[in-house]
Amino acid sequence: MTISLHTWTRDDCDADTVLDAAAASLERAGEAVALLYTPRCCVFARLTAEGELRGPPEHPCGKGPFRTAVVDAAYEIRIFTAAWEFRWLRQGISGQAAVLWDIPSAEAPRSGSLRDWTYRMLQEMTGIVPQQYLLWGKPDADRSKEGWTALTAARIGTLWVPLQEPPPDNKRVALKACEYLARRAHGNVVVADQRLLELAVVDPEVQAGDCL
Repeated sequence: MTISLHTWTRDDCDADTVLDAAAASLERAGEAVALLYTPRCCVFARLTAEGELRGPPEHPCGKGPFRTAVVDAAYEIRIFTAAWEFRWLRQGISGQAAVLWDIPSAEAPRSGSLRDWTYRMLQEMTGIVPQQYLLWGKPDADRSKEGWTALTAARIGTLWVPLQEPPPDNKRVALKACEYLARRAHGNVVVADQRLLELAVVDPEVQAGDCL
C-alpha cells in the first residue's frame, strides 16, 4: 500500500496565523483538538470554526483569556482532526508552521485557508503504523465538567482532556496517532513522520505506547 503524504509549510509566522488557518479548515471537519506546550504546562484545548480557542475549566498558564495566556507563551502547538494536523514551532519571536494530510484516507484542509502557504509533496509512504500514547492519570468523574474530563495522578496533578463524558473507572484515555513509513537508502524502512488523530477511551490492559 502506498500513501501520498501532503504538506503545506509557512515560515516566519505567529501562532495566531496557524490557529486561524486551522479554524478556517473546520467548515467540514467540525471541531479540532489543540495540544499546546508552554514552559509552564502542557494543555489541551478545543478550536472552533469561528477561531475560538476554548481551554479547560482550570488551567495553570496565567490570567486573562485562554488564547492570550497560553498561546503567547507556547513554544509548540499541534492542532488535529482525524483528517489533518496543523503544527507550529516557535523560532525566536515568530515560528515555522506546517499542515499535513494523506490521500486517499483524508480530506485536505480548505485551500482558502492556505493561500499564503507553500505546497510541497513528500515522498510516497510505504505504509502506516497505528500508534497510541496512554495519558497519565485516571478519570475523575466528580471533577469533570463542561465537556471536559479531569485525569488525575500524583505524578502530574490534573490533566484536562476535551471529552464530553468521563470514561468508566476501569478505562483510560489515549492519544491516537499514525506513523508513516518510508523506504530509505539500502532498503531501510524508517518512520518518516507522524500525525495525531484523536483522543480515545481505551482498555488499560491493552498495550499502548509511551505515557504523555
